[in-house]
Amino acid sequence: MAGHKTATTEEMSSATGYQVKIPIFEGPLDLLLFLIQKDQIEIQDIPIARITGEYLAYLRLMRLLRLDVVADFLVMATTLMYIKSQMLLPHSIQEEDIFQEDPRRELADKLLEYRLYKMAAETLDEREQEAALLFTRPSEPQLAEGEEEQDLIEVSLFDLLAAFKDIVEKEPEGVTHEILLEEITVKERFEYILDALIHKKRLPFVELIRSDPRKMAMVVTFLALLELIRAQLVSVKQQRAFGQLWVYRKACVKVDRHPFRDTR
Repeated sequence: MAGHKTATTEEMSSATGYQVKIPIFEGPLDLLLFLIQKDQIEIQDIPIARITGEYLAYLRLMRLLRLDVVADFLVMATTLMYIKSQMLLPHSIQEEDIFQEDPRRELADKLLEYRLYKMAAETLDEREQEAALLFTRPSEPQLAEGEEEQDLIEVSLFDLLAAFKDIVEKEPEGVTHEILLEEITVKERFEYILDALIHKKRLPFVELIRSDPRKMAMVVTFLALLELIRAQLVSVKQQRAFGQLWVYRKACVKVDRHPFRDTR
């Protein structure tokens, strides 16, 4: 019989042998705006050491989960560390240096410009959805909670990462999660999520991730959920920014739309 062992996050990620490629058009500026909004920070006065630390923590999490991290994220990490180093340098007392430009200025300008672009894109998207509703009827009745799904906010990859990170970090210290590294796969958790959503239109993200409390299982469940999002079989939404996440099944999903259908 194989021996049990307690796996680290790195071992759990590597044990899946799975890399998720997510077609979500989000980059390093999106992550920075997410962190700034979450921490309620003014873009013109970014606490660069704090934001750099949080950014690098999310970057490590993405890489540990074997997400397809593009080079732009690494370039931004280098930029943040450079700005941080410039902020730590002693200030010159020479008169010509009194009006020296803030090292954060260029980054702040980029973030402000990008935020305006995102707001304009979101407004356009909302108008398109409103126009579409004029010519279509809802395919399903109102939710039991009195919310319409179209009134909820589609979450970003970083919302998902933040929620997952929060769940894992809240696991009680000292609780041993003994697992067999080979006993659970992304395919199994993929099928579990789809089966769970057959009977319910939506499930709480927290409940889904904690459906198996072993850390290995939570990691694999999260990867399976990302794959389902990529395959457009489910969506994850929330009522307000940084609110509770809900996992929804897509309407009229065909059974044969299975990312693992060719897996032996």
